Amino acid sequence: MKMIFVTLALVLPMSIMAEEATDTTVVYHGKQIVISEDSPETRVSILNPDGTTWRKSKESTFVNSQEVERFFISSPFFNASSQRYQPTTPQVYVGFAGMSSSALGFSGNADMPVKTFRSTEVGIPWLDGGVWLNKRNTWSLSLSYDFLLNRYSFGSCHVLTKDANDQVSLRYDADGVGESRLMAIGERLKLMAKWYKYFNDPDDDRLCLGAGLTLDLPGIDNYSSFKSKGYTYAEAAGLKMNPVRLGINVQVSWSGIIFYIQKSLTPLFKSGYGPKVYPFSIGIGFAL
Repeated sequence: MKMIFVTLALVLPMSIMAEEATDTTVVYHGKQIVISEDSPETRVSILNPDGTTWRKSKESTFVNSQEVERFFISSPFFNASSQRYQPTTPQVYVGFAGMSSSALGFSGNADMPVKTFRSTEVGIPWLDGGVWLNKRNTWSLSLSYDFLLNRYSFGSCHVLTKDANDQVSLRYDADGVGESRLMAIGERLKLMAKWYKYFNDPDDDRLCLGAGLTLDLPGIDNYSSFKSKGYTYAEAAGLKMNPVRLGINVQVSWSGIIFYIQKSLTPLFKSGYGPKVYPFSIGIGFAL
């Protein structure tokens, strides 16, 4: 009986000490490496000086001399882990719209002089997703499908018309004509490759540079109108626009704010149905 009491007296303090074991913290290059033990597992985590935890792309748990690896897989459709793809696609964007005389330039066109700083573009993506292209989450590929509204202003004394052959032209009319505009409602498909640079908070403080191709589908509705003597008149509708326009999009984003340039490589109108003009836009978007 005495031997039993002696054994318990030795074992109980050791078990209590084992349960009260604290984490081990090592400071390396300004980062805190915390080693914690939750028997029979040993875990390692990394913290910044301000206490924020590094996001893990791969975690190793060591159990009895054999390594068990657990991978975090990103997906644009499932929110199964903190490593899911977090897009820099704006939930809404707005910008100035204009038309140029060439596919790669931004100079105005004499046949359709647009007042760029009075013309607007508004886009709302209603489908978007993407995937990470590497384990460090510094490259991604994203795809979005946007609802698009363009409003081009021609200023006073100009009216956009079309003749019996659907030929579009911008005629001068000084007889009380006020603001004249072209409205186009359509969709935009964007495929973007993006590069990321992370700073303090990998979720918020990140710089993103992106570029890609776009397809504009301006086939929902379009019409022109003008104001005269206090009234608004619809001048032409169903203009012969190209059903699909190829373009390029370049963007720079920081912490949910996106600046972009959009340039169409395909003319706005079908060949023979209007001036050869190429739409472009410069604006800002927000990832809410």
